[in-house]
Amino acid sequence: MAQPIVNIDSVYKQYGTFKAVDGISLTIDEGDIYGFLGPNGAGKSTTLRMLLSLIKPTAGSIEIMGKSLDKSRNDILAETGSIIEKPDFYLYLSAKQNLWLLSKMYNQNIGAKRIQEVIQQVGLSGRENDKVKTYSHGMKQRLGLAQALLHNPKLIILDEPTTGLDPQGIIELRELILKLKNEGKTVVLSSHILSEIQLIADSMVIINNGKAVAQGKVNSLLGDDDVVVYVELADTEKFNTEIGQSGFVAALTGIEHNVAALKLAKQEIPHLVSWLNDKGIAFYALDYKKGWKIIF
Repeated sequence: MAQPIVNIDSVYKQYGTFKAVDGISLTIDEGDIYGFLGPNGAGKSTTLRMLLSLIKPTAGSIEIMGKSLDKSRNDILAETGSIIEKPDFYLYLSAKQNLWLLSKMYNQNIGAKRIQEVIQQVGLSGRENDKVKTYSHGMKQRLGLAQALLHNPKLIILDEPTTGLDPQGIIELRELILKLKNEGKTVVLSSHILSEIQLIADSMVIINNGKAVAQGKVNSLLGDDDVVVYVELADTEKFNTEIGQSGFVAALTGIEHNVAALKLAKQEIPHLVSWLNDKGIAFYALDYKKGWKIIF
């Protein structure tokens, strides 16, 4: 049975009155590919930054590899690799020279053999001696991944890793992530595109407005019987009042611009319509999409 490698317990991150992350709790199993899915600004990057201790939670606790992130930060980061936003390098140095400099930051004996291994692993063989200023965006992303893998970490965290990649680059990155899983690594990645998560992730959390609105195994969350129902409301205030006292509250994933989204089994739609009518909640339109289609 897989053991948890990450435990996030009731984590909040607040800036003034704004809650960037609002009480998220989740568990990531060792050896999984785990996806964070949600629209831009949902709180995905903030959560990943807290996992890397780049920012500190306002409240809640994080354990990684069985250790408190507060108390064992250095030990945890020694076993973690990451790409957050775009990787930066010395443009007038070669890829190999950049990796050599970065290797000196780790308290490990990383030699030329390991540097060449990660260069080959990310598909930069033959270009490792070229200056990074000659690299395309996709090649820089590959070099960033080489940097993250350099010290052979157990946990790899990738924030929107396919941003700016062409279709072939996305396919190659996907294949590399799957290969890392087969080597026993745990990979955590974020995206606002459902298909990216659906194609490679074992488990996922869907985040909107700083909240985890759904989480679990990808096959379960995206089952054929599940749909997302969109209700264009005439009276959002009444809807908010009534749904909090109903069985549909657990299905609600968000409300924006007077449109409510609920994840339901298809056969529950008639019951939703009956409930709306019984409670006198006026609505202009109701539609649904198969699977998760995030519009917020």
